[in-house]
Amino acid sequence: MASSKAFVLMTVGLSLLTFGSMSHAQEIVKIERPFDFKCTTEIPTTSFLFAEDRDHFNVRVMHHNGTRYAPFVQRLIVPNDMASLLEKAEVAKNTGDDIMFRWDKKNCKRLNNEIFSCVGGGESLTSAKKEIKPWNISRSETVTKTANGEFKKQTVNLSYEIQGQSHDYMMDYAPHECRFEEEL
Repeated sequence: MASSKAFVLMTVGLSLLTFGSMSHAQEIVKIERPFDFKCTTEIPTTSFLFAEDRDHFNVRVMHHNGTRYAPFVQRLIVPNDMASLLEKAEVAKNTGDDIMFRWDKKNCKRLNNEIFSCVGGGESLTSAKKEIKPWNISRSETVTKTANGEFKKQTVNLSYEIQGQSHDYMMDYAPHECRFEEEL
């Protein structure tokens, strides 16, 4: 009995020590206000969270199931693309499960609260991932008209560069999956 208590205390102590050292491993970035707009699938896969403060537009990207499931390409694919897709997949797997970026507001344009684009002036706020150079974040809306009705989707596109090569995270969401947080 005494040895099991000692084991539990030792395990809790090691967990706290490990958690404490992990919290110092990454730089903590303060933003002036909480993330107030988010796009996330009903069963979370990849989420984009957005917040504006006085001078910046902040973006957090979360891959809830890890980067092995990150949406790194969304386009017509032909067999000849396979080698480059495998390279891009390897890069996507190493970007991090939870990363933050920001853009100077002077580099952003807004059509309305949901549709905007920021080009240039982006920076990575995740200290372990400074090699990621974000250059574009946008949210857009597409309406597809068919004989059966109209269908809307919202697309979030993050374009970034690593070691001189361009990469993207592009994710489509149903309109109800992109929303403002309830009363902040």
